[in-house]
Amino acid sequence: MLYLDGIRGLAAFFVLLHHFCLAFYPAYYTHEMADSHLNGMELVYDNTFFSFLTSGSFCVHIFFVLSGYVLSRKYYRENDLGIIIASAQKRYLRLFIPVGATLLFSYILLQVGAYYNVQAAAITGSHEWLGGFWTFPRPAIVFLKSFLWETMFLGNNQYDTTMWTMSIELYGSMLVFALLALTHNSRNKGVMLVLTSVALVAMGKTQYICFVLGISFNYLELRPPALSSPVRVLLSTGLMVAGCMLGSYEIHGDTKPFFAHLPPVVKAMRGIYHIAGGYFVILAVLLSPRLQAFFSSRLLRFLGFISFSLYLLHCLIIGSLGSALFLRLHESMGYNGAVAVVFAVTLAVVVGLSYLMARYVDVKAMQVAGYCHKRWFKQG
Repeated sequence: MLYLDGIRGLAAFFVLLHHFCLAFYPAYYTHEMADSHLNGMELVYDNTFFSFLTSGSFCVHIFFVLSGYVLSRKYYRENDLGIIIASAQKRYLRLFIPVGATLLFSYILLQVGAYYNVQAAAITGSHEWLGGFWTFPRPAIVFLKSFLWETMFLGNNQYDTTMWTMSIELYGSMLVFALLALTHNSRNKGVMLVLTSVALVAMGKTQYICFVLGISFNYLELRPPALSSPVRVLLSTGLMVAGCMLGSYEIHGDTKPFFAHLPPVVKAMRGIYHIAGGYFVILAVLLSPRLQAFFSSRLLRFLGFISFSLYLLHCLIIGSLGSALFLRLHESMGYNGAVAVVFAVTLAVVVGLSYLMARYVDVKAMQVAGYCHKRWFKQG
């Protein structure tokens, strides 16, 4: 299933693009011409279908759907309850170790005065986003709270804005394990998935539907539909286009013409556009051998390997090295020339650090989680 890593890797790269645009081209999200650095091209771009390329929320929902699928896949093939129990026992450590390392790295950067985001935001105009980070009082207390419980259990993202997803990822993972354990050897698994989704909608916890939708892909893989090649191509293409179009929806006040003309009943469902979009994209890949080959390419598989580390680290590099470099270059090179150099350097540094973290922290986290599981939980 190498293409799943490819999907995750490309989505992580798009999240980096999203945050880079927020930092240096704020008109992209404020929709104010006064904030533009490209003569209004940011506003034009954001009103197009192609804005899914920088839709952070869309990509995060892809992560959540993938988690539901990957975490349940082995169980569906072996029907072994022990797989679910072991996965649940290892999940916290597997997530926390990279998160804890990132929090510590961010705290060190703050303590040594390496963040220049506030100064950079005064020039870029990204006051609401870039300028608001790492300005809180009592940084040591905030770090300890974040490290010990608030990030993993409450989604505290003061030290890294991406970490609002960590509590959702943890609880969503446990939801997957609980659903599979409660319906073990039951003939009504599908019914329970539907009822759980309805309950999540009623409670306003729509993001957790992603994990349930991810579980549903196992039925498609175990009982693949008999589709002719032309039908498969048409269906996967339609799903990919529909998924990306839904992914382009701007959750903070969309102005795209093709959403403005939708029927009211469809507009009322805007809260699940990115969820449905993420589901459609992954479904399109599962149905298309060509898309699977594309997402299995060496570059995308490499991005998949470093994706979690890249996701955690990139905002720290934008706020420190990226902002400092921009402050040094913008007067001599001009605004957009400086931003181009900053992007190239930021990308290179983020990829390099992400590789090191993936190899020496992320992989080790899985090993440590496995060791602790055998040491503390496994009998015999």
